[in-house]
Amino acid sequence: MLVSAINQTLCDNDTFLSILKNNIETVLSHENDTTLVDIDKRLAGLQSELVKLASSKADYEKIGNEIYRLRDEKQKVQVENINRDEIKKHIADMGAFLREQPATIT
Repeated sequence: MLVSAINQTLCDNDTFLSILKNNIETVLSHENDTTLVDIDKRLAGLQSELVKLASSKADYEKIGNEIYRLRDEKQKVQVENINRDEIKKHIADMGAFLREQPATIT
């Protein structure tokens, strides 16, 4: 019974691999894409605020520090995205390998 269920899943490996790939990509990409957009929006707002404060000769050190922190965070997220792209490539390679394998087990 168990072997039959495994074989049924493996014989329809295009559907199985497609679902697996989509699930992994969803998990990998969901958080960071939103984060980069949020960081860019926050940076734009802080940069505008920094210009206003500098024009009025107010203390803008706190905003400057926040801008540096966000730039560092953005760089980390971009590195994570590169790593995620490498993982996606490995997933594609794994999928190609699995498609070449015999489908049934005994």
